[in-house]
Amino acid sequence: MNDKQEFTWDVILDEVKKVYELKSDNALAEKLGKTRSFISAVRVGRKNISIEIAEQLFHLLGMNIDDYVHPLFLPLKNIKNTEQGIELHKIRESLIKRSAGYCELCEKPAPFILSDQSPYLESTFIEQDASSNKYEECNFAALCPNCNRQLDILKREEDIKKLLAKIK
Repeated sequence: MNDKQEFTWDVILDEVKKVYELKSDNALAEKLGKTRSFISAVRVGRKNISIEIAEQLFHLLGMNIDDYVHPLFLPLKNIKNTEQGIELHKIRESLIKRSAGYCELCEKPAPFILSDQSPYLESTFIEQDASSNKYEECNFAALCPNCNRQLDILKREEDIKKLLAKIK
């Protein structure tokens, strides 16, 4: 892929079609084990691609997804059992303990409990004022999915300040 090209799922899907000489989105859907309507929904932004399908697409293009996605944003089941994966798991455990199962932004309880009885909160990297060692607990917040998305989209300074005050 051209580095200057805009990175979107549409571009990735078209690149896989080109590399594998697929004539249609239907052929692409068959290659991915999905339906044509799924591919169409992704193209128009009505559906999102799962991490498993994203990994499959990157693999088909001979690319490493880890170069494009920060591992902390991947579900723990997708983090390979490496030193980094173990470190990220420890960070998640310490975030759950620190937050006591509550979102560190809205301060509401986690939206649900996982099968291992831990609260579901997402680990969010806070870039501002982060320590030089990226994988330190003080660089992350435990957020509910709603606050995590809100922070990602709006990037409100007051939210970032609130989180930094809590996590430092």
